[in-house]
Amino acid sequence: MKARTLVFALFLCTTIVACRKLDDTPPPVLGDMKAPESAPASEIPVADTTTPTSIITHVVTFKTSKGRIEIGLYGTEAPITVKNFVALVQKRFYDGLLFHRVAKNYLIQAGDPKTRDPQARAEWGRSGRTATGDTLPEELNPNLPSALRGYESGVVAMARGTTPGSGNSQFFICLEKARVIPYQYTIFGRVIDGMDAVRAIGSVAVDPGPFGDDDGIPREPITILSARVLPVQDTAKR
Repeated sequence: MKARTLVFALFLCTTIVACRKLDDTPPPVLGDMKAPESAPASEIPVADTTTPTSIITHVVTFKTSKGRIEIGLYGTEAPITVKNFVALVQKRFYDGLLFHRVAKNYLIQAGDPKTRDPQARAEWGRSGRTATGDTLPEELNPNLPSALRGYESGVVAMARGTTPGSGNSQFFICLEKARVIPYQYTIFGRVIDGMDAVRAIGSVAVDPGPFGDDDGIPREPITILSARVLPVQDTAKR
């Protein structure tokens, strides 16, 4: 009898573990970055405007369903990240992808290839890929001009999972409240033209997600129609 009980217990335990493994799903990228409930101006870090502006080495333009966004990339400060981003753009990887996360006054996020498939909506935000197939290491240096200025509005940074070194193709563009984000995500560029389009995307209605009513998937699909690398005539500070 004891033997039968032991066998049944082992079977039950194994079944529960197996079920948990089947139900386990990877955490959403930036899943630990919930927008602050409220962020009074006195609590939002102020960018150090005396800090030198980062040098732009590449320019990428996104044509979206809400307008054009031009991004200057910091190839000197984040060479690995910029190389990956430019390679993906040149491969037309971002063409047709959606902005799958909008957090009001906080950030907008894109870069998940699964957003091409409406049937995979429940998995949006959980995947991505790099140009080489290898994940990206963080490029963090607190002495860099971009780090000193922080995640100010218009900054472009790499998204990743909760595990360091898990960056891929997903990126986010900061809005006003993003200055509270801890310095854990590679800053590799900034919007140099088209913040009106960024704010338009950031103000659309969303289906409430796990982080609240103002943070979720846009109800109206916001599409990246095309992404192209532009020639940089002058790589000086802009």
